[in-house]
Amino acid sequence: MDVEHFNALLESLTPMIQKENTVMRQAIPARIKPQMALKYIATGVSYRYLQACYRISRAAISLLIPEVTDAIYVYLKHYVKGTNSVVLMAVVDHDYCFRYVNIGANERNSDSGIFRNSALYSDLENNILPTGGFLVGDDAFALKTYLLKPYSGTNLTRVQKIFNYRLSRARRIVENGFGILTSSFRIFQKPIPTDVNTTDKIIQASCALHNWLRLTSPSCYFPKDCVDVENIDSETIVEGTWRRELIATLPSITDQTTNNSPQIARNLRDKYVEYFSGAGAVVWQA
Repeated sequence: MDVEHFNALLESLTPMIQKENTVMRQAIPARIKPQMALKYIATGVSYRYLQACYRISRAAISLLIPEVTDAIYVYLKHYVKGTNSVVLMAVVDHDYCFRYVNIGANERNSDSGIFRNSALYSDLENNILPTGGFLVGDDAFALKTYLLKPYSGTNLTRVQKIFNYRLSRARRIVENGFGILTSSFRIFQKPIPTDVNTTDKIIQASCALHNWLRLTSPSCYFPKDCVDVENIDSETIVEGTWRRELIATLPSITDQTTNNSPQIARNLRDKYVEYFSGAGAVVWQA
């Protein structure tokens, strides 16, 4: 984050996080609080390390982190929509931004219930959301009229393989979005040693910061070589720099599918197969 964006963030957060001095103690300066919180989520350092750097007690830090991350989310929440979670399920758009996040599932929820228990699933099933587009998922999700997934199995036709390839290109955007989030906010590269409520606030704030910086500071936060690029001439993938910087990745959710995909969804997928092999075909795709 550059100085300009930090100062803009600080100016907006100050009314929410500034405390008054009392005869008993000096309040921690407002400028220090976001510095500490951003260092914590960007690097994943321990409270002990922050205590040594800023000479602030760990007890105070344990109160400061949720306070500031909550304030960040309040200020930036219009950059990301969703509900609150320990398991992060998100919709990533073509611009690597998190359009919807579900931070409400916990370890007591089975993986098969995460998506089906979300507000997004309910809205999609009830045709509340605008039409004209669709989500792209992998084998962890069931085929729907609003959600395309690859053909499974080994005995696929040429056109089915082409469809799977084209779908994998779209899913690469999602992978890069999560990869950039994880490499930029290294708190996600190891277990987060906070209570569930604070962890939720950290996830919320990080997703909102990711979207804000992606849209307002692309040259600093999102240099052109940070994401995977497909070389059309050589038919190769040039991996983004985030892959080299990443220590560990966020694990994917497991299979949520059944074999009971509605026929109308199967027919719709077949229509896209025809398009990608006809009007939407490119010479190097197979």
